[in-house]
Amino acid sequence: PFKKCEITSIEGCSGVGKTRICLKIAHEISQTGNVLFIDTDFTLQNKNIMNKIMETLGLENRTKVKYGIDEIANFNIVCCNDLLEIYNVINEYIHKCEEFVCSYPDLIVIDSLMGLFQSNTNKKGPGSAMLQEFAIEIKNLAQKYNCLVLVTNALRRDKRNSPFLGRIYESLWHQRLQIFSRNYITSKCTLFASPRYKEQTKFCSILSLKEYDEL
Repeated sequence: PFKKCEITSIEGCSGVGKTRICLKIAHEISQTGNVLFIDTDFTLQNKNIMNKIMETLGLENRTKVKYGIDEIANFNIVCCNDLLEIYNVINEYIHKCEEFVCSYPDLIVIDSLMGLFQSNTNKKGPGSAMLQEFAIEIKNLAQKYNCLVLVTNALRRDKRNSPFLGRIYESLWHQRLQIFSRNYITSKCTLFASPRYKEQTKFCSILSLKEYDEL
């Protein structure tokens, strides 16, 4: 369901597999295009963790990853959790792509937004305004350079499965993919569009591993 010039928010509770899905998508796109993966949680800075994830995905020997953007490769990972730093990294990456690779990024991943906004977001604070400004900047970037953007965010364990970053978050993106798990096995994914983009797919689901095995 992912399209260029659009932003999809991948959401779920901690440990559900948001980073794994982003890495899988990044790997697939890096086979023919350029990927910038921004890790705001510094999870992938530990190469042992990165290698373990790629191994469980069956990609440990098929994906060449470069850390930082000193050298532009098909798959670059940058660790940073400052909003201004992220803007600078993206702009520098795009500039280097234009200069050395003669193409624009096909995918930008920001995993996750919690590290960027959690300390600034509350019911009466400036977080909502900052989040909206960030969304506008990212949307303009996606449309200008014709790339796909994925962002991740955590969900609360409540009846609504509401985002930690507040209700305003739900209307910011083209579509949101919510991932649910049971006993640490992904059992269901729900895809729905922002109210602003009603023409898009409203719902889809995937089989659990148990259901797949039964087939």
